[in-house]
Parts: sequence; structure tokens; C-alpha cells
Amino acid sequence: MKNTKKIIVFILSITLVVSSVHAQVSGYMGKRYLLTAEGLFSPAILNPNFNTNSGLTCFNFTKALSFDYVLNRKKMLGLTFQIYNTTFDANKGILEYTYFDPENQSYCQVYEEGNGYAEIFGYNIGINIKMFTSDWIAPLGRYVQFEAFYMNYTVSEVSKLSFGDINDFEDYYYYEMAQPDLDAKSFYKNILLTFSTGKERIIYNRIVLRRGFQTGFIFSGLPGEPFKVDRYTESTFVKKMTRERLYCHFLINFRFGVGILLY
Repeated sequence: MKNTKKIIVFILSITLVVSSVHAQVSGYMGKRYLLTAEGLFSPAILNPNFNTNSGLTCFNFTKALSFDYVLNRKKMLGLTFQIYNTTFDANKGILEYTYFDPENQSYCQVYEEGNGYAEIFGYNIGINIKMFTSDWIAPLGRYVQFEAFYMNYTVSEVSKLSFGDINDFEDYYYYEMAQPDLDAKSFYKNILLTFSTGKERIIYNRIVLRRGFQTGFIFSGLPGEPFKVDRYTESTFVKKMTRERLYCHFLINFRFGVGILLY
């Protein structure tokens, strides 16, 4: 609740500041405010979508609603709200940790792999700056856009995951250490930075059609080597896999939207 209040206050503050500083700025046909509903999608080639399917005919989807304000002929400032859901495949993850073997009184490196799927649902709240590169008045023409998002997402159905040791030492010692610490639902936060390029056109002097391409980066989300931790923890494994999955989800997206010039 506190976070929600802070976000609302932040959005209202940005709107009031922009309105007061740029009160005399005119956009296309004198209209300065743009409300847009948008969909972003990319093929789920390497990772599963929300139905746990993958391939050239499967897609990841993100729904978005944005509110933009014309700063001058070439720039717009905007706020965006996104929602999304997908899954991650635990079979693609490996967790590395150190295990103490009481029989040999020595430490061993353990590599553990997961099995099953978990569901991810989240929302993003972002602020963006859009710059138009053509000779027309914003929001008409080609654009580039930079955006920063605050991410809030949950992981559920983790009870369906299982974990298996891929080393060769005795199961007794392994399972004595590997006590599950997963909750029914885990909550995470992160930061997403995106860059977009595309084109907007206006029909009937009010309807805005948007198309473009977007690439994004999530902090600590790069897929790669086994994730190293000081002690065994399955929740750390889930956190890592979720970040990697969302990194792929937002890495490359095609965007299409329909907006309306308000006033």
C-alpha cells in the first residue's frame, strides 16, 4: 500500500510539473495529451510462453497503457503501465553450491538442476522520453524512445518444481542438506531499461497508430554460467531463473498500439 501511494504521488507530481512548465506548448492540431493502448510480443523460440509452449508459432505478450505529454515539436514525456505473465523452465537452470561431506571431512562442489515449470505474473511502471526524428510535429513520424521501469512480479506454482543432484556422492548427505525453503508464492522487484524505435501516424486528426521495435535489459538477468551461492537455497535458484526468463521476455519485442489525442 505504501509503495502504491508513493507511485501515485510520483505520477501526479510529474504531471503537474510538466503541465505548469509547458503550458503554452502545442502538439499536432494543438493537442498535447496522448493516451495509448499497446501490445508487445515476441516469438517464444528459446523459452516457454504462459502456456509452457515454445517455438516459432508461440509468442510472449505484454499489455501496456501509456499516457504521453508533448514537451515541444520533437519531444514527448510519458508514463507507462505494463502487465505480463509467462513461465520459466527449471530444466534449463543449474545451481552451484558448496557441500560439506562429513564422511570424508571435506568440501565438495555440487551442481544441481531443476525440473518443472513455475508461473510468473508481474507489472511494470515506467517513465519515458520520446524524441521524433522526422520533420513533422509530435506525435507524428519516426521516433526513438528511452524508458526506465520499476518491476514488481510474483512467482507461483513453485511447489511443482523438483530439484536433483547431478553429482555422484551419496543421496543421504545430499538430501540432508537440501531442505526446501520455497514459499507458495514469491515476490520480487527489479529495474528494466528499454530502447525503442518506430513510427507513429495519425488518422482522422485524432487516432494515433504506433508500431515499432523494442529491446530491454534487466539488471542481473543475463543467462550464463551456473549460479553460485555460499549455501544451498532453492529460493535463490527460483529467483535466478525468474530473472533470466524475464530478461529473454523483454529482450526483443515488436510493439503495436492505438492511441487517441485527448486535447
